[in-house]
Amino acid sequence: MPPARNGPVRERLLHAAMELFATRGYAATSIREIVEAAGVTKPALYYHFHSKEGLYLALVEELRGAVESTLDKSVAAPGTARERLERLFGAMFGLFEAHQSSARFVNAAYWGPGQGAPAVDFEAIHRRFFSTVERVVAQGIAAGELRRARVPDVAHALLAVISYSMDLALAYPALSPGRAGVLRILDLVFAGLAPHKPGRRRTSP
Repeated sequence: MPPARNGPVRERLLHAAMELFATRGYAATSIREIVEAAGVTKPALYYHFHSKEGLYLALVEELRGAVESTLDKSVAAPGTARERLERLFGAMFGLFEAHQSSARFVNAAYWGPGQGAPAVDFEAIHRRFFSTVERVVAQGIAAGELRRARVPDVAHALLAVISYSMDLALAYPALSPGRAGVLRILDLVFAGLAPHKPGRRRTSP
């Protein structure tokens, strides 16, 4: 839900800039448009962020902080590897649903033309996500909770579920499985990752 126009000035500026950068691009968005959308004055923007570039970089740091906090809290709590991963993916998809404008901003910044936007290593956010999933998967395999497999392959399979689901929600909202659907799909993946029972013969399809 967009912040109220009488809400904290900094948050209103961040929200307005995110929406405009995502829809119009960095170069095409002027400071005047940002402050008008936020319902504040130019001096307010300069006070909090110094410049349009500073505002853009602050947006990225807000997003990075939200993702890293979700990652840390989800995997730090006790539980099996599966429980921790399900908690992580559920939390990440919940964060996405609550802040879809943030996802559109990242997609526009990463896939769209640079248009003079400050250089940002968006891949670092994905690398942090991927390495966290890999670490929990490796712990699950070592503990015998998950079948033995290449850790990166397992991480890719799990991340494919949430990545596709997020893209679907952005492009075709009516087809989105939602958070509950993501967890159901992950349940199918985890069924395939269950360790093989001793003495049970595997048959070829």
